[in-house]
Amino acid sequence: MLSAHGGNVILKGEKRRPDAEDQPRFHAAERPYGRFRRVINLGAPVNTHHAEAFLENGLLRIRFPKVANRRGQEVTIEVKAP
Repeated sequence: MLSAHGGNVILKGEKRRPDAEDQPRFHAAERPYGRFRRVINLGAPVNTHHAEAFLENGLLRIRFPKVANRRGQEVTIEVKAP
C-alpha cells in the first residue's frame, strides 16, 4: 500500500517467504520476510492529490507535482462591502 500523509510518503507491505518446495535450503538469509512499513519525508511542499506511481523492473517511482511558490507573487483578495 502506498499513501501520502502530511509531508510524508508511507509504504506498507508484506514480503512472504517462498514455498520451501520450490527453493533450495539456506543456513542464513540476508533478506528479511514479514510485514514492513517505511515513512519517507518529502522535504518540499507537493500536491499529493495528483501523484503518480510507476513500478517497473522492481523499481518504484513516485511523482508529485510541486506546489507553486506564492512568496513574492501578488494575490488578489476579494473585498466584500455591505
